[in-house]
Amino acid sequence: MPTIPPGCEVISPMMTSQFASQIRAFGRFGEWWRYKISYLFVPFYFLLPGSGADVSLALKSFVLLLGYFTAAAAFGHVINDLGDVEADEKAAKVNSCSQGGRVPALVTAVCFGVLSIMLLWLGGAPWAVFVMAFLELVLFLVYSFKPLRLKESVTGLLIDAAYAHVVPFAIATWLTFEGPVTALYAALFASAIAWQGMAGLRGIIGHQLEDLLGDKEAGLRTAVIQIGADRARRWLRYCIIPAEGLFLLATLLWALVLSPLPVLALLVYSVIWEVKRRRQTRSSQGGVDQAWAGFLDRFYREWLPLATLAAVIIAAPKFWPLLVLHLVLFHISWGSRAPGSRRAIPPAVVDHLFTRVEKKGGIFEVEGCYLTSQLTTRTDINIILSAWIDGAQASAELAYAPNRFSDFYRKYHIEETPVSFTMRIKIPEAKVKVGKVELTLVAAWVNPKERVELFSKMLRFDRGQLV
Repeated sequence: MPTIPPGCEVISPMMTSQFASQIRAFGRFGEWWRYKISYLFVPFYFLLPGSGADVSLALKSFVLLLGYFTAAAAFGHVINDLGDVEADEKAAKVNSCSQGGRVPALVTAVCFGVLSIMLLWLGGAPWAVFVMAFLELVLFLVYSFKPLRLKESVTGLLIDAAYAHVVPFAIATWLTFEGPVTALYAALFASAIAWQGMAGLRGIIGHQLEDLLGDKEAGLRTAVIQIGADRARRWLRYCIIPAEGLFLLATLLWALVLSPLPVLALLVYSVIWEVKRRRQTRSSQGGVDQAWAGFLDRFYREWLPLATLAAVIIAAPKFWPLLVLHLVLFHISWGSRAPGSRRAIPPAVVDHLFTRVEKKGGIFEVEGCYLTSQLTTRTDINIILSAWIDGAQASAELAYAPNRFSDFYRKYHIEETPVSFTMRIKIPEAKVKVGKVELTLVAAWVNPKERVELFSKMLRFDRGQLV
């Protein structure tokens, strides 16, 4: 048996596994990998046939972009968690940087940031791409850290949309585009950037609406808290989501000159979505904003990249290896991710309880909790809680304590932790003075494939009293 030299330390496989687990916890890869990375390749795929690249260069560029997107996104998530340590402690939220240590988290963030730039350098990216990449890292920092911490400002909405959507899309475009900037390409690029900006604004406003009560408890002053939840919802419904849809359609129509497949994919997908929507019960559909968000997100994640790749392969069949890579990375399920069917509802979602429902003036106050039946490594689970008053969806503020699915993200624990929540449901003014009001509380499990109603409870109130 070989001897170990003095002063040397043996690194065991267990230590390596724990280190890798900590890196995954800091980067939170499972929360965004499958849902945010795939459609960022759309401009790369779309411009590939006209770029003059051969298969080897295309594969090299694909790997470069994949590495950059992954490292930059991980950098942003670690930086965001580092900036939220104090706020998450006040709101009793689980923060990976609190659990794993701030110094290791900071070192991890620096490594991801350096890796993202090194990948671009190794790939021979043009100087404009480096400028945009540095800009993205700077946006992460000014968004999360003091003295600016633009996260707690209305400007933070634009910053979030820029680093999460606009800049990555621009990098993928600039890295692939070859040739003169014609009027067609200028219009196509402008509409695509506007589309991504609206998509980013929808995402961050929706996220802040979900975290509204928790952010208030933590003393944060996010944009939604400053402008008000009702106004933010009106922005989404009447401005941002319609603008996102129009800019998406404009982008696809401009792209008709190169290929009709993305537009055809949108038409077919819309028909399929509408047929499925009509088969659902009203209570399981969610609100208008949620329905449109689900419609757009699934099209971006699943349909648009594949339609674009199909157009590429029709124009240049030699690029078929990219289709194989895309399917392996983003569409084939690995590990513990269960298929999306009603019989595959995971045992990790059980025992929904609404423990208290009380009417106070123009507000319904609801408290509840749910338990998990076993440790799970799944990260594609999302439970949507909604409220309906006399058959119409009502505006509801939610807060989770200690954290939504907090135990899902803990690698090691022995006892289950109940995840509790509170809801404040605003009663429409026309219903406040009405003696009898019917409240329906709905809990639905949503994964990338479908929405399945788990629990529905109808309560009737007469003159403020539960009957």
